[in-house]
Amino acid sequence: MRQKNSRPGYSLADFLDETRLIDMSRVTQPSEPINTINIKPAEAAKLLGVSPQFIRIGLQRGKFPWGYAVQQSKTRYTYFINRTKLCEVEGVQLNAD
Repeated sequence: MRQKNSRPGYSLADFLDETRLIDMSRVTQPSEPINTINIKPAEAAKLLGVSPQFIRIGLQRGKFPWGYAVQQSKTRYTYFINRTKLCEVEGVQLNAD
């Protein structure tokens, strides 16, 4: 059975309360625009020679240090894969289009 929430009783309100505690003066801007940092699971899969589903499930389960999945609804996720970190950790080269 799939685990829904690793922190039982942790709600959106709890999350928002915690984010108010972040010192925004210490948050840095990315060196590149976010749309050039993020790549799609299918592109990461091609680079690593695995299926896109392997990448998506690994991101959903927090198995990769170079990306994460955010659950939008019961069956829908949004994915973020940091291309620079992926290339560094996995030792692959991202081809320029």
